[in-house]
Amino acid sequence: MINQQVIPLINDRMIPLIDNDISKLENSLHAIKLILEADRDLHQVLVAEKRSLAASEDEMQPVIKSHKENITQALNRMSNAFDLISHDHQISKLYKQFSESFTIWQSKTEAVLAKIVIPSKRKFALKGSNGGSAEKTFTAMRHIVDKMQQRVEQMIVEQKQIIANNRAAIEAERESVLVKRDMIIAEKRSIDEKKSLGTTNFLKVKSTIESINTTFYSLAIISLIISIIAAVMIGNDW
Repeated sequence: MINQQVIPLINDRMIPLIDNDISKLENSLHAIKLILEADRDLHQVLVAEKRSLAASEDEMQPVIKSHKENITQALNRMSNAFDLISHDHQISKLYKQFSESFTIWQSKTEAVLAKIVIPSKRKFALKGSNGGSAEKTFTAMRHIVDKMQQRVEQMIVEQKQIIANNRAAIEAERESVLVKRDMIIAEKRSIDEKKSLGTTNFLKVKSTIESINTTFYSLAIISLIISIIAAVMIGNDW
């Protein structure tokens, strides 16, 4: 009974669920959080770029600092997010596009801040930021970030479904064990009745008791598996 039901259940359902499915879901949830934070950083860069267009000389240093820090944070967060979900082919393709687009945009937005403080190049900075190369490359790069976010959200839905399916399979196995338990209990009652009439033997009684003990043990393990899955899912608010 244990070898036929519980061990395959642990090997085929429980271990892959913990080692693979739940781990992937946790990584995807963390990745989407990082991508959203990176998106916020990117918009903070844009805000700094726009502020630079009207900033006084005294105001430029804080603007430049904010611009630089948010560029670094955005790139680091996107890189960390990718590390968590790089197993996905679509994400790998999108991240490559993002990296290339980010590099182009970074050079354009940094050029705006460099030119805005030079009187003879000020008009080029204004043009680049307002409908020019800096604005266009930002829009293109942000479009790729949106696609990455959408893909991760899709992955989360898919991974939740896999976990739900595995949980349902384990629940079904538990019901199967419950049915087996009830059958064995009924058999024990029948044996007890025959025993009272002296029509059974010791080996039959021993075999039935062992089956009952094994079934309850199997049921306890399966119930524990279900409890662990539920606790993990509730703990992560899935």
